[in-house]
Amino acid sequence: MKKLFSVMLALVLVLSMGAVAFADVEEGQINFGDTVKTPYGSTETVEFTYSEDFDFDDYSASIKLGKQYVEKFSIAVVDAAAHTAKLTVKFKDLALAVASEVEIQVKASKAVGSSVTTSAGIAKFELMDEEITPETIKANVDNDLTVKAGTANVITTEGFEAAGSKSLSVDFDGYTIKFVKTTDQKGINFDCNTVDIDEIVEKYEDNEFKFLSFNSNVKLANRAILTVNFDEYDEEAFGFSSNDDEMIVYLYTYDGTALTYVGKVNLADDDEVKYDLKAGDTLGQYVITNTELAGATTVDDDDEEETNPNTGVSSSISAVIALGMIALVSAAAISLKK
Repeated sequence: MKKLFSVMLALVLVLSMGAVAFADVEEGQINFGDTVKTPYGSTETVEFTYSEDFDFDDYSASIKLGKQYVEKFSIAVVDAAAHTAKLTVKFKDLALAVASEVEIQVKASKAVGSSVTTSAGIAKFELMDEEITPETIKANVDNDLTVKAGTANVITTEGFEAAGSKSLSVDFDGYTIKFVKTTDQKGINFDCNTVDIDEIVEKYEDNEFKFLSFNSNVKLANRAILTVNFDEYDEEAFGFSSNDDEMIVYLYTYDGTALTYVGKVNLADDDEVKYDLKAGDTLGQYVITNTELAGATTVDDDDEEETNPNTGVSSSISAVIALGMIALVSAAAISLKK
């Protein structure tokens, strides 16, 4: 009986050791910190430290929650020696006024003998934007007033519909945008940032810059006018003194590859520059600087066709018509002489 009991005890011990050997052992947990609150359409980068028991190539990332709100995501090493890396997430540009949660897990697993060791963590994000309500838009439009956005940065499709067929002007911090018409306009998230565009700063290293970059990729259904208010910018940031008679700054658009000149303003006399946006345009990116940028595309007024104020026909076309008429009269005169 004692021998049987000893055999059974040994068997239980072996089985229990096997259970331990093949259990997942959670080690090297990644701490992403608190939930990151960010607007729709934004790009967030979160740095983290990964386990010294793993190489960075052992890690992968996957979406655990909120896949419908994520455009793309990636992980990249920052410093292999220090075992630091970063998770970068680009959120979809959605004009929503409701909170949404996103969770992305970064994880690595490897077998160590007969056991599996893992290192993992979950980065949490909360997407939220404040809406300019349709009721607010309608009340302002009906009274020919400019909507004061305050801290709100979203106009939904329903918000644009509330303006009817009338124009809509909205005053944001640092700029105003006027929609000449709101017909068929989809919702827009007006969230923007003033982060330096590195390739421009590096190329024009002697210039002083300010940037205005909209995150939205929604196209305009109709013409709009963007007015950049330079009251928001400190003259000294551009290397000027408040006593200077001339404090000229230049405004350019940037499409990711090319700069296009928009206009200039003397901060000593004026404080805004207007830019015409066409149907099909997005809100885009803008560069403000204290010196003209060599290599930027410019529109030469001399190249534009002059228009006859009485007929509306360009001068060059009128000249061609006139020459044609002279030729016909000359031909007729020669014919009569014969």
